Amino acid sequence: MREVLIILAVIVVLLGLTALRYRKQLKQLFGVAKMLKEAKDSAASQVPTQRKTDGVKLASCSKCGVFVPETNLSGGLCSKCRS
Repeated sequence: MREVLIILAVIVVLLGLTALRYRKQLKQLFGVAKMLKEAKDSAASQVPTQRKTDGVKLASCSKCGVFVPETNLSGGLCSKCRS
């Protein structure tokens, strides 16, 4: 059990020395992570809500195959094909 504590202490000391040596890079890494989190949060709050609107139903002209509003169809033909 004593050996495990000594090994853990050595690992902690090595991690501490590594953190001291690379503290500038670690500070920059944490800064970038914080900036990305803030950007994600602000983007999520700015998502516009979509209104649910009753759209116009489209139908295909039986002669030319063009999709037009159902109100413009007469006998399955669009106004262009009727004339």
